[in-house]
Amino acid sequence: RKTGVLFPNIGSSQKLGLEIEVPYYFNLAENYDLTLSPRYMSQRGTQLKSEFRYLTEQHRGAFHLEYLDKDQEKPTTFGSRYLTNIQHLADFNSRWRASIDFTDVSDDAYLTELDSDISNQSDTQLYRQAGLSYYGDMVRSDLRLQGFEILGNYQSSYAALPQLDFKAAKPLVMENGLEFLWHGQYAHFENDQLVIQSADRLHLEPSIRLP
Repeated sequence: RKTGVLFPNIGSSQKLGLEIEVPYYFNLAENYDLTLSPRYMSQRGTQLKSEFRYLTEQHRGAFHLEYLDKDQEKPTTFGSRYLTNIQHLADFNSRWRASIDFTDVSDDAYLTELDSDISNQSDTQLYRQAGLSYYGDMVRSDLRLQGFEILGNYQSSYAALPQLDFKAAKPLVMENGLEFLWHGQYAHFENDQLVIQSADRLHLEPSIRLP
């Protein structure tokens, strides 16, 4: 890997006008790097996009930032416009793992008007989650906090705070050859904007199979 200019992107559209993006890659170290991408849009202005990536023995992830100081087409409506995204995965040891995936935007129209490398123009919600997983010899479990940011005039969705999944890591073999397995999930849902503001769900699924 070498520091330098990457292949540029040139295009045009009715929303953005003439678009020119020239990424510049910085090879900072063996385990982390940075890409800065100035993006000129004749109808909107100049945007700066950045991606910072890192990798260690136990952690890996990326941080994305897209920032437009002033939208020339709508200077009084939005002001500065941005998108941020954090992705992180941590392997503490062979049994414990944690993860984070969080995206935020300055306004509901960001994706449809400016597009992004992180989300699609047609997305109506941004997924956010944080999780902790355990890989045991007999049981595997995943604890998650999940939520959504709704973009546009849509009904808000429930957030799972928390959601716990647990299942057998391997089947329990009986003397007659039958194998016993099980899976379960508990979730607590919350939404302060709806009539039913909270709910609980418990799902248990034991099974027996004969190979």
